[in-house]
Amino acid sequence: MKAKMIKKNGKPVSTVVPIKLWNEMIEEIEDLQDALEAREISERLKSGAEETFPFEFVMDLIEKKDHPLRLWRKYRGLTLEQLAGEVGVTKSALSMIENGKSVPSGKLLKKLAVALKCDMDDLFY
Repeated sequence: MKAKMIKKNGKPVSTVVPIKLWNEMIEEIEDLQDALEAREISERLKSGAEETFPFEFVMDLIEKKDHPLRLWRKYRGLTLEQLAGEVGVTKSALSMIENGKSVPSGKLLKKLAVALKCDMDDLFY
């Protein structure tokens, strides 16, 4: 298969490519893009800029097995007391949030997200 060059005033202006060759070229480009994306993700994982999560943790979040704040806190291996100290509130205040008896302010929600290394919207359903 050959591509056919189209010229205007002696200069190439376009090319006609058989569809089979075109499809092969597109597939090759897509494979290269996938490989590049996989390499970038791998580099972000190695550098710590990207994180993966265990299946069980993700399923607990999806199935809403508990308050997301409690799930994230436990996943990060923190006690109520440790997290409370880190964000500057009482253990009781966090317990009330985890039990659905209180809603954190935006300011506290941001502090919790930073402490738990997650997005603010990860901490509520």
